[in-house]
Amino acid sequence: MLVGAADGRVVTLGLAQSEYWRAALPAAVHVLVGADLDEDGIGDVLSGSDDGLMTVFEGGVVRWQTSLDGAVTAVLLLAQPVSDNLLIAASGDGRLTALTRDGEQRWSISLGGGRINQLAQADVYGDGVSDVLAVDDAGQVTAVTQQGELLWQTSLGSAIRQLVTPDLNGDGATEVIVGTHAGTVAALTSTGGVLWRQSWAPW
Repeated sequence: MLVGAADGRVVTLGLAQSEYWRAALPAAVHVLVGADLDEDGIGDVLSGSDDGLMTVFEGGVVRWQTSLDGAVTAVLLLAQPVSDNLLIAASGDGRLTALTRDGEQRWSISLGGGRINQLAQADVYGDGVSDVLAVDDAGQVTAVTQQGELLWQTSLGSAIRQLVTPDLNGDGATEVIVGTHAGTVAALTSTGGVLWRQSWAPW
């Protein structure tokens, strides 16, 4: 179990709640991801903080750190089959940054909206290569290639909190389902067009 705290603590716990290790960072921790980033058989912990600091720990020891321009709000580990096995970090100022698993920055792009709330990976064009989807507080759904090129952007007018990428009709193409803070659920095509949207009044 991974625990991140508002005072900057990062703690790893076992099944019996025994503590494996803990570390202290200078700002509140918003994102924690466990993965074997360097494929050495030892689990790593990636943290993202309020001050834009991204840190990778191995056994409680810092492997690398890098700083982004805004608070780290989401992290996506692109899975194979993809080109470079990149990390995609989202920030509170609406920017996506791609990093190698050693912390080297590959590209950065501003999406022009608000705080990014969630990231997902999907092959939106059916070419066998994963793309990056992001949703934000400005109500935007954005698709970006692994190379940081903007594919499309659709605005739904209210902050988006949740994103899933099923194949609704079984045709092999990804659809995008999002839910907004205003109570709207919308389905988009893989190219950003609105298939349908349904709104519910607040409870």
